[in-house]
Amino acid sequence: MIPLVFAVISGLLVIGTAIYQYREKIFAEKKANERQVSLDSANAKIVDLLNQVSKKNEEIINVQQKLNNKSEYISNYITGGEGFPYISLAELRSENQNNFNLAFILNNDGEFPLYDIDGTMLDYNILKQKQIENKGMGAEFDKYPEFKIIKFDDYKSAVILKLSEDLPSKSMRYIDLKFPIKEFKYHFILNSRNGTITERIALIKDETAKFIFLVEVFDSKEKLLKRIEGKFVNNLNRNMIEDAINEIPKSLKYVFIN
Repeated sequence: MIPLVFAVISGLLVIGTAIYQYREKIFAEKKANERQVSLDSANAKIVDLLNQVSKKNEEIINVQQKLNNKSEYISNYITGGEGFPYISLAELRSENQNNFNLAFILNNDGEFPLYDIDGTMLDYNILKQKQIENKGMGAEFDKYPEFKIIKFDDYKSAVILKLSEDLPSKSMRYIDLKFPIKEFKYHFILNSRNGTITERIALIKDETAKFIFLVEVFDSKEKLLKRIEGKFVNNLNRNMIEDAINEIPKSLKYVFIN
């Protein structure tokens, strides 16, 4: 009888243990599911928050880009951006069509206005006659071997024109200077808010007695920015005008003396 009782008790214990373990398993799975749901919810919120942050960052970047564009536009409007002033030539006929005059035109091809243009036109033929080679002038001048020496009064005597102008974008303006057509070699220095431009202009007669001209415009590093050939320049006389203009330095380098 007693062994039977123990057998029953043992069976009950096994069943009870199994039921307990099953309940613990169900409870653990429920807790795990709850944690997973909570974790999924938290992850979804984090993803949503990250998306919101990303969207805000894009908005901030767009605003910053607009501000940068505005700032760049304002800066370009003040300085002239990448635009530059330059001088071109125009042929003016008299009423009887027999007399010709030359006029100089100040140009701005850029997208922004150019302010505080200050220019000086020099007759290079006069400068060439007056300048002194920097040789044997003493230690003081040996520091500047690439410079020519000239008296300041001689330099001033070569000044053909001085101008001070503002120029709207995409515009041109006739300079109040005109004279009968004659051969010349001119050097022009133009300063504006965005830098210094140098220009050389040569006008000569070719072998057929036609006047031909060439204009070359350079930045402060002597990079060619613009080249304008007169309408009568052709393959037969191009070397003549190029030889003439190459006599004019791209930039003038002088040491002034009294």
